[in-house]
Amino acid sequence: MPRKLPLDLECLYRSGVVRIGGLNLLQILQEKGPLRFSEMYENTYRTPATLAHRLREAEQYGLVKKNVTAEVGKETKIYYEITEYGKEVKHLIVNLVNTIQEARKLIQLEM
Repeated sequence: MPRKLPLDLECLYRSGVVRIGGLNLLQILQEKGPLRFSEMYENTYRTPATLAHRLREAEQYGLVKKNVTAEVGKETKIYYEITEYGKEVKHLIVNLVNTIQEARKLIQLEM
C-alpha cells in the first residue's frame, strides 16, 4: 500500500515530494503520458541515479505507477505514469507554489 502524503500544507511543502524535481517529474508524466525511463531521462536534466531515486520515491507515495509489459520473445518494457492521486497532489503543489510566489510579491510591495 502506498504511503499517503500529509494533508497539512506546511508538511507537504517541506516534504521531499515538493522539490522542484518531483514536481517536474509529475508535470512531464501528466503532459506526455506514460513514458519509459529513457524517455523520462531525455526530458529531464538529472542523472540516471537521481531520476531512479525520484521515481522510486514517487512510486512509494503512490504518485507514479510502474507498468511492466512482458511479451513472449520480446523485450520487457517498463513504463511510468502519473496516478490520479499524483495529479491531485501536483495540483495542490502548483497552487501552493503560486500562493507562495504571490505572497512574496505582496511582501516586496509592502517594503
